[in-house]
Formats: sequence, structure tokens, C-alpha cells
Amino acid sequence: MTAAVITGAAGDLGRALSEAFLAEGYRVYGGDVVPMEPRAGLVPVHLDVTDRAAVFALAERAAAEAGPLRLWINAAGIVRVVKVSEADPGDWERIIAVNLTGTFHGCAAALAVMRREGGGRIVNLGSLSGQVGGTGVRPMAPPRRACTR
Repeated sequence: MTAAVITGAAGDLGRALSEAFLAEGYRVYGGDVVPMEPRAGLVPVHLDVTDRAAVFALAERAAAEAGPLRLWINAAGIVRVVKVSEADPGDWERIIAVNLTGTFHGCAAALAVMRREGGGRIVNLGSLSGQVGGTGVRPMAPPRRACTR
């Protein structure tokens, strides 16, 4: 069996990605702070991506239980749409912690395991807001629909 980890797996995009990789025969470890129901091939894991130790532990767990770990998708993200003049610094710090630092933790954890196991793929998802911009404080969560180019 081959392992895949998808962070943000309880969201619309995370669920769709999980379905796609389950259909391809992966054992999917779905990490999220939102509870998910287990089912054939899907292992729900309570995961706060800002907790570096927990992210590394998930990479090791997936490799040990279903290895090798060949795919890690960073899809976790949060959003708070508010004018800059009304923004709370705590909201900003949480957005950065989840959307950026959480992605960094995922990359580092996956890379550590994948190097040892002979390789794999890391996919980082982001919002179109990073390309089109807007007003206010709003680093966005990953898009909630599949996009093709």
C-alpha cells in the first residue's frame, strides 16, 4: 500500500482530493482540526498544522502504518475577511500560522520521511488571492473547488 497525507482534509477541496487518491488505491491520512468519519482507506487524524511535533508525528505514522509515504498535500488554510483598520493582530497571526507556517511544517515533515524512503511528491495549495489580491486583511484558504489549467 502507498500512503498519502492531506491536511485540511475535512474541507471541500480536501475531501475531493481524498476521494481522488482513495480511488487510486492510496491509504489517505486526512489531517484536520474538524472531525471526520473514518471509512475504508481513510484514516482521519486530528491535526493542528501549527503544531510542528504533531505534523512530524503524522508523517512518521503514515509511513509506518501504510508506507511508503509518497504524497503529502498541504491544503489546510483559514480566512478572516476584514478591513485592515478593523483587523485584530491575533487573527492575522493565526492566519499566518496556519496558512504559511503550517505549510512549512508539512513540507519539512514530508521531506524528512520521503528522503529516507526514496522520494515522493509534496503539493502546496493556495488561494487565487495570492495572485489577484484585494483589499483588507485576507490571506485566503485554498480554493474550495478544483481548478484546471
